[in-house]
Amino acid sequence: MRALICPYSVGHTWCDYFFPDRSICSLPVVGKAIIEHILDVCMFFKMRRVKILDYCYDSALHANLGENRDSMRLTYSGANLNSDFAGMLTKNRSFMLKEKTMIFWGAVLPDVSSHEQLISDLEPVTATKTMPDGIYIYEHGELMRSKVPLFRFRSIRDYFEINMAIIENPRIYVLPGYSVEAGVYVGTNVIIERGCEITPSVVLSDNVSLGENCHLGGGVIMGRNVFVGAGTEIRRSCILANTFIGTDLELTEKIVVANRIIDPMSRVFIEHENSGLSGDIEESPCVALCNITEYLLALFLAVFFLLPWIFFTLLEWLWRPTLWGYKWSVDRYLKYWKVLFGRFRLIKWAHDDRNYVFKISESFSYPHSKEQEMLDELYYQNHRTPGAILQITLKSVVNRWFVNEIP
Repeated sequence: MRALICPYSVGHTWCDYFFPDRSICSLPVVGKAIIEHILDVCMFFKMRRVKILDYCYDSALHANLGENRDSMRLTYSGANLNSDFAGMLTKNRSFMLKEKTMIFWGAVLPDVSSHEQLISDLEPVTATKTMPDGIYIYEHGELMRSKVPLFRFRSIRDYFEINMAIIENPRIYVLPGYSVEAGVYVGTNVIIERGCEITPSVVLSDNVSLGENCHLGGGVIMGRNVFVGAGTEIRRSCILANTFIGTDLELTEKIVVANRIIDPMSRVFIEHENSGLSGDIEESPCVALCNITEYLLALFLAVFFLLPWIFFTLLEWLWRPTLWGYKWSVDRYLKYWKVLFGRFRLIKWAHDDRNYVFKISESFSYPHSKEQEMLDELYYQNHRTPGAILQITLKSVVNRWFVNEIP
């Protein structure tokens, strides 16, 4: 058995408007891309070949899907916006050959409690240019349409309600989670600080961090690499991957993606200028004190490391870079002076900041992924204090003494 997936039978302007960097295939539903849920259905039926025709070709999605999944071979390719069902069958006749082929036409997911329902109630139809979205079976020139109810992604509100429906009753869908207990799906490397309250149903994907006294009030879906500040309350909301949520916020029936909060009911969104979301986007009243702290720390380091810098610079000029030169932060020394002259920051301020001496991930004794580094920097951007500056600087300097080779 084979599968042909063509989610773009019509244009999805709502998806392009609210999620301009994503295709309908890669849009997450309860923590997994829509296409991943369809592939789960295909795996249940032990399909050998699957072809995906994506109008918005997504190279990142292509890389994540790969070419093989167990014994199933995948083909992902770009395609024209195709509203001609009969023409699509003709163009892909060589792929279907004479095998039974399940066709997912349009952005749909089956609303069923068992996979067998998909093929238990079929009706014969004639392939024409215009066909309604649905799930079809094609074999030996005959076309059958499944009569099962469907989840249809026709608007941002539909998208939101489908997420809420599946998280409350997963049906045939496999939700992401390393562990599952009483309606709470938890991935790997999830940090839940003290005082947090979690009411099912909730999905916490990999690398989620909840600050102290957070409250998740049911119907909450969080993608990978999500950080939530202390005291924030979230109910019936979708937080997409790589998103920072500030402290002391209240979010109900919202979709949050990076710097955008979407209200699916009113079909409007609010976009922040910051790369992360925060309850108060005004500049911290202690910003001047933070700048003074950086200046004084840079002055101290410039004086303290002056003699080691002279010694190891001469040594490396005569010989080669040494591990001891790295331990004494010789490679960072001139940057201290750039901080004093206002050209650099002592601590990296944002993910795209290139003028810095240290970054928050260097203060940890274990390696961080690029995604986690970005979240750490977003956290620092919204929680910058003199104490944090002092702690990150000293830990970064000390950690260099415990390396065994120059990175």
